[in-house]
Amino acid sequence: AALVLARALEAGGDRADAMAWVDRAQIAGGDAAVFVGQGGDPIQQVRAMNASGDSAAALVMAQDLLSRNPGAADAYMLVGDLLAETGDPMAAFDAYARAEALGFSPSLLARMVSLARRENNPAAVRNLLLRFLRSNPADVGARHMLADDYLDMGQSANAAALYAGLIAVLGPNDAALQFNYARALLEAGRPSEALARARLAYRVQPGNPAAVHVYGYVALKAGHADEAVEILQKAVALQPGSKLARFHLAQALAARAA
Repeated sequence: AALVLARALEAGGDRADAMAWVDRAQIAGGDAAVFVGQGGDPIQQVRAMNASGDSAAALVMAQDLLSRNPGAADAYMLVGDLLAETGDPMAAFDAYARAEALGFSPSLLARMVSLARRENNPAAVRNLLLRFLRSNPADVGARHMLADDYLDMGQSANAAALYAGLIAVLGPNDAALQFNYARALLEAGRPSEALARARLAYRVQPGNPAAVHVYGYVALKAGHADEAVEILQKAVALQPGSKLARFHLAQALAARAA
């Protein structure tokens, strides 16, 4: 749950709080390192200093902490976080890679993927996820990120396979999983299966604008124009400013009239 919240905070632009929640998730998972020669919580002391605006001093303190704890992945991650925040992504990646050599935790994966995405490096994102999953094949978070990545990159068959596996583990009541699975199935040339999944996503969350829109669009592409019109009218009502929803509704109306 902490990692999910961290991703949400980062998406909203609050990287400092996001990293604090990643740290909390790591500690909760039993991965926190033990640092020598420090009173209190040294990670939080560094983060507090950074939050106060003294990023240069925070980085010096973090590097000093690392020099005295060279076997602590947490220390490398802390240095990586500060380097990423201060605009040195290459050095941050290097610090994270050194942490990875000591142990590739979910919190480290989240940091590295976040930085690779900020640097607009989709190949690095893919490599990170695949590398992590080779050692942690059952990790749901990484599998979900990889499925989304495959979908975004147009590798719909791979995405569909991953979404199917996630739904088998997590159950059918995650609307986002279901409508992304529907999108992947549609793009993979399986419209009937896609429509079944889109209907299920809609039943799970009938007020979710994304689920409604995807359902209507999949119905349109599956050849169910009447159903598409009904659902896309609701999608437009839920998202009156969405040009794409209006465009798909126009397409559905044209298909029904043909």
